[in-house]
Amino acid sequence: MKRRFFLNVVFFSLLIICFIPGVYSQTNKSIQMLPLGTSLLIPIGRSSLETNGIEILLNDRIVPYEKIYDGYGGYWARISCNELSKYSIMTVRYTLQKENVSTYRHGNETAAAWITPSRFIDSEDSAIREQAHQIFDGTKTVEENVRAISDFVIGHLKFDQKFHRAPASISASQTLFQRKGVCINFSRLFIALCRANGIPARSISGVVLNQEHQDQYDFHHEWVEFMDEEGVWHPLDLTYTQAMNFSDIRYTDLVYAAEDHPYFSESTNENLTAGRPLALENKDIVLFHFHPIFPGAKYGFILIEDHRPDFFVIEKTINLIKRGKYIIISQFSDSSIEQGESLELMEELVFVQNQIESPSGEEYSDEFVQQLPEWLKYYSGKEFQYEQRVFNTVKLKFEIDSQKNEIFLTVYNSENIPTILKPGLMGNYYINKNERNLLIAAKAFFDNNTIIWNTVIPTLGWAAKYIYRFSDDMLEVNVVDINGNHYSAQGLLIQ
Repeated sequence: MKRRFFLNVVFFSLLIICFIPGVYSQTNKSIQMLPLGTSLLIPIGRSSLETNGIEILLNDRIVPYEKIYDGYGGYWARISCNELSKYSIMTVRYTLQKENVSTYRHGNETAAAWITPSRFIDSEDSAIREQAHQIFDGTKTVEENVRAISDFVIGHLKFDQKFHRAPASISASQTLFQRKGVCINFSRLFIALCRANGIPARSISGVVLNQEHQDQYDFHHEWVEFMDEEGVWHPLDLTYTQAMNFSDIRYTDLVYAAEDHPYFSESTNENLTAGRPLALENKDIVLFHFHPIFPGAKYGFILIEDHRPDFFVIEKTINLIKRGKYIIISQFSDSSIEQGESLELMEELVFVQNQIESPSGEEYSDEFVQQLPEWLKYYSGKEFQYEQRVFNTVKLKFEIDSQKNEIFLTVYNSENIPTILKPGLMGNYYINKNERNLLIAAKAFFDNNTIIWNTVIPTLGWAAKYIYRFSDDMLEVNVVDINGNHYSAQGLLIQ
């Protein structure tokens, strides 16, 4: 897996000229650049109620927040972006006390709002309706019918951990047919069967204590709740504990009605699977995307105090860089703002985005332009080939124009199709567009037998530094990207 990731990033898209958005979505799931909004919204579910507590810190300073009820069962903390400094480390800390959570009563909610189909809850599908009617018994209570639906879902579906890469795009009816999935698929099928029988039901997205590793509180999970005849909601877990009454503190609810919530219902599949922050129309930015399918399905929480069975303390850290009209949000699970090259690339990304209002293809001028070195003339026009397993052959070549003091890099993909990228020299970026009309900003400077080449793709919130080191008939490439990933490879002179 690591090798495939390495080859996709380094070889196929060397300098990102042939960069494909689908590849990007696989490689960059925890960094996003957005226009600087009015405020940040952080999901806190019902964890903010009664005995539980939420603290939000910026650079170790506790900051105030406004608690907002969203009308879908959950609460959000709103923080003004004015509270952010240029570099901010935000820590969201949850204290979870033991309490009786077998039932919840919500105000101003009606059953009618939770019996209609939605994006992946296709409760009007003929197969869903037929199966639901086979299970339903009109002489029994809601709870008795829910138990029958729960038993059917648990017995009908096989939990398939290998299925975890695709669940965000699978509807309830598809799950009924495929008979496998993970927690999100179990939840969707349960909700659809309930709604097909007129029983209000919705999903809950959050985190739970890892059963296999009791020191970890970072297991992304989805469970459900149903409404009884009295308008009271009851939580139910179909996969993790298969419990109908939660009487412990292992569950941290974050987003209610995750399958129907307007913050996410219009999001693309790419956003859902990548777990990126969202910018709303009112300029608020939603953090903690409700389906952050990072490796291991983690939100980025750590367990910092464990006083079972009385209470836990967990926290999540988010890195924020604010400059000008933009904000970079990094949600690494090990999370502190990384120093060195990755931080520099973040700075470059913000700088380029602030400078470029639209793809113009024009070079940004600079008073100082570095002269092309004499040693580079020897390699001008010569091709270097990289052999690897995913694609047939990838090759590249540098060309210089001494009279105009310009340098070009040509990259050939596996089909031998060339793409040319021109950088600015030293202090200035040159704005390029590839065949997909993707804006790419590049600049280069030189050190001994080395070209250091910075590439920024503002649309994708991505930046990288490429170090090309020439030595006789070899061209070594070392890459560091905005995620802190490092790669290296060697090419052989073929012309």
